[in-house]
Amino acid sequence: MVKNVVVLLLPDDLIVEILARLPVKSLKRFSCVCKSWYDIIKDPVFIAKHLDQTRFYDNESKNILISDFQAFSFLMISSSGTSTETAPNNNNGTVWTRIHITGFEDFPLVYGICDGIVCLHSYSDGIALWNPATRETKSIPRTTMRNWEYKRDTIMYFAFGYDPKTGDYKIVKFVTSPIQEVELYTLSLDSWKQIDLDNVTIDIELSSRSYTYLKGRNHWLAYDEQKNSDLEILYFDMSDEVFGVIPLPDSFRELTGRITVYNEMIVLILYQNKLASTIEDPIDVWVMKEYGVKESCTLLSTTVGVHMALLVWSHDGVFMESSREELLSYHPTSQQFKNLGVFCDGTQPVLYQETLVSLNGKHEEEEEAGILSP
Repeated sequence: MVKNVVVLLLPDDLIVEILARLPVKSLKRFSCVCKSWYDIIKDPVFIAKHLDQTRFYDNESKNILISDFQAFSFLMISSSGTSTETAPNNNNGTVWTRIHITGFEDFPLVYGICDGIVCLHSYSDGIALWNPATRETKSIPRTTMRNWEYKRDTIMYFAFGYDPKTGDYKIVKFVTSPIQEVELYTLSLDSWKQIDLDNVTIDIELSSRSYTYLKGRNHWLAYDEQKNSDLEILYFDMSDEVFGVIPLPDSFRELTGRITVYNEMIVLILYQNKLASTIEDPIDVWVMKEYGVKESCTLLSTTVGVHMALLVWSHDGVFMESSREELLSYHPTSQQFKNLGVFCDGTQPVLYQETLVSLNGKHEEEEEAGILSP
């Protein structure tokens, strides 16, 4: 006996609204259900809509991405402490997913993440953009800038971000100190251009290579050599393509540290500017509650007993590195530490959020000679 089957046909606009709220892994599976769903999920308009949804729930769906040099791969730890994929567990209850990457002669360093796109760089292979969720990569053309053209006291920096005015992704590359040469890569043009330095008078020394992206700008902690080495925030505006400075309280002058972002606010993780820090040294976490206003900097917490505070900020609080290079999470409210059972290996974990954003590049299954061009 054949039972009657009722097929419920939903309007296309309702299907789009439902799909736009699903994670990338589910969408990859559902794109195989039928051609119409495949066409929806691959549509650039849908990808933009899904990205808007992801940004709206920004702090609810981020994971931690950690470099694992020895295994030539990355570890993805869910913000909820669970994983939807089969993954090894440890005695600390942390579950992770291992993501392998191929095509690099040297293991690449992460130089920024924006909208699910990871900017990678290795000295042998150059720069590439990578979407771990879709396994898509794009090799970035070489620039005219070369490390060996500069003196030993100069350092080259990279930063990756989104231009909200044009809807494009860009990479800025510059040499300091002082700022001597700047080049800017635009994804839609797939090319670099020189940035005019006539109006750049900033003589700064960046406190570290770490930076953070917020409000269309990349931000670094820096010392202003023209102001008695005051600690300030150097930024590069991706839309206006100019550098600028955000002042910080005078009491920060003798400090150094790292900069990150949470809930659309700048977060500063600061400690005494010494050649070597110990676990007895206090680490202060400051929040700039009003962007660009130094008077709005508020002390959130002071921590002792860790080797180094890292860039990452999430629901679990500040992520720190122990003296044994273990990754710890610290929640300022409860003042409790949690050992995640993962070794940092001297690397910097970052927050990652899965998206469908396309790079118009290659997928792993298409690669033969590798990700990056020589």
